[in-house]
Amino acid sequence: MAEGARDPVKVVQAAWEVLQAEPLLQVDYVEVVDVREMLAVESIEEEALLVLAVYAGATRLIDNAVLRT
Repeated sequence: MAEGARDPVKVVQAAWEVLQAEPLLQVDYVEVVDVREMLAVESIEEEALLVLAVYAGATRLIDNAVLRT
């Protein structure tokens, strides 16, 4: 996003690569969704959410981040 990426597929791929680089984490899911409907988006227009779930050992971590253009 900082480099101008607005394609959710590219944003998800970049996040996935960062998370998988950490050997102690197991990625469950990474998605970019609409902030109101929580449905997948085709492009990031003004604002979206990056949502993810990752296992760190037996603990499942769920988090999100607001993406703004």
